[in-house]
Amino acid sequence: GRDEATPELARIHRLIATDEGRTAMMKVVGIRAEEELHVWFRRRDETSPNKKGWPRQHFWARISRATAFDPAKTTPGTATVNVSDPALAAKIDGATIKPTEGRKALSIPLQAEAYGVQPRSGLIPGLFVLRIPEMQAAYLVAEENQRLVFYYRLVAQAVVPKDPQALPPLDRLGAALGETAQAFYRR
Repeated sequence: GRDEATPELARIHRLIATDEGRTAMMKVVGIRAEEELHVWFRRRDETSPNKKGWPRQHFWARISRATAFDPAKTTPGTATVNVSDPALAAKIDGATIKPTEGRKALSIPLQAEAYGVQPRSGLIPGLFVLRIPEMQAAYLVAEENQRLVFYYRLVAQAVVPKDPQALPPLDRLGAALGETAQAFYRR
């Protein structure tokens, strides 16, 4: 019979043996990695309701929009997918969040109307600081209809726990990327 394997193996070897071929394969893998992450983050956004039932801020959709393959950083051995939103790192590793420079406290919303609203925005009129020394607590409150409404608790820091589902399972992602690499060499 005719030897069809040798020419095919030679073609694959040319692809594998050159930096150009390996870089081309890594670009295809990088594009697939970006797609897999987009799907994962969008699915998380669709299936992750706000724990308090408040209006959703679409955190995972924001992370998806911040995710992009960077072809300029592709090498024969790497493909880079950037997530240009630092909030993902806090989900992956957990984090302690502290006020930014010039601020003394973080404001943690206590009402749905305050969720996703910066206190200094003016969208909640009449906010003032109420300190309760016995509780070592401070709040941003407003007087409404002759009663105090507590909109935010002021804290020195907040802890973001690790989210084990922040990224897709590595075995699933690895399998998808491996299939993509194999398909590249079979084409």
